[in-house]
Amino acid sequence: MKFSPNQKIQFVILGMLTSSLCACSKENDDSTSSTAVTKGSYTMTGPFCDDQKREPTFGVVDQAAQFRKFTELTERTVTIGDALVEVQKDADCALTITTGIKSNADGKLGLSLKTTYAFEPADCTLTVTTLSGASEVGKSTLGMKGTPLFQDIALDTVGASLTISGAPATGYTSKIPELTAITTGCGADESLSSLRYIWTEKK
Repeated sequence: MKFSPNQKIQFVILGMLTSSLCACSKENDDSTSSTAVTKGSYTMTGPFCDDQKREPTFGVVDQAAQFRKFTELTERTVTIGDALVEVQKDADCALTITTGIKSNADGKLGLSLKTTYAFEPADCTLTVTTLSGASEVGKSTLGMKGTPLFQDIALDTVGASLTISGAPATGYTSKIPELTAITTGCGADESLSSLRYIWTEKK
C-alpha cells in the first residue's frame, strides 16, 4: 500500500511524539509486573531542535503545521488513556488529534496509524509562523501537493512504538527522503527528523 507524502509525515510525527514519553514514564509499584507508560495528562512543549534548547524555523506553512508549531496557544496537552489525545487550542479554535493505542505494556507504548483530526468550530483556524510571516491553517487547508494538511487515517495497524527506558528522550530518526532533505535552521546536521517534543506530567 502506498502513502502520500503528507501521510508519511504524519506517521513520522507519531513516532516523534512518542519519543518524549520516556521522560514521563513511571514504573509499576510491583517490580515484577510489566512497566507501562503512565496514563494521565501531560503538558506538551516543542518542537525543539535536537539539543532541546532551540526552536526550529520553518520556511513552508505545511511543515510548520504538520509539526504542530502553532502560535498563540492557550492549551497544549497530551492525554494517555484508551487512546492518545492531543489538544492544541488558542482563544478561538481547538484542534484535537486522536490516535489509537494498540498496546501499553512491557515498557512499550504502541500507537496505531488510525488517527482523526477534529477542529472545533469546524471552520476555525490556528496560526503558524514561517519565515514568510503568519498564516492560518484549518481542516480544509491544502498543502503544496493539493492535499489536506490534516487527513484522517483509518488504518488500524501499528504505526509507532517506543521502548521506555527512563532516560532522556533520544528523538526519532526518519529515513524518509522528504524529511531528511528539509532543513529547519536548527543546525548544519539537523533536519525535521531530529526534532523533539517534551511532555511534562500535569499535577
